Amino acid sequence: MKLALGYLALAFITACSTIGHRLMEGTVALKIDNSRGIACLESGVAKVGMKMKLLNNDCSQQYLSDIRAACSLVEMGEIRITKILNEHYAEFEKISGKDFREGSIVADQK
Repeated sequence: MKLALGYLALAFITACSTIGHRLMEGTVALKIDNSRGIACLESGVAKVGMKMKLLNNDCSQQYLSDIRAACSLVEMGEIRITKILNEHYAEFEKISGKDFREGSIVADQK
């Protein structure tokens, strides 16, 4: 019984970590300095030298009657992937645009 519960707990933890990664995909996980950072990208999506868009959420316009912020993605510049760290993370450098922060979003240039 304990062994079965152990396997069930292990399966649950593994599933949560995989689901969590999918929810974070495309976000800047760490800002190294003003021009470099680390983004959470799915394995095989990013390649060294690949250019991607840098986006920030703009939630500055609020509707008081709705008590919700109306957010939109605003393009802030462009980044280039400089290093694949592992199957979940890639390092990048900003090549144009405004400042970014942890939580900014990187997206393919499609």
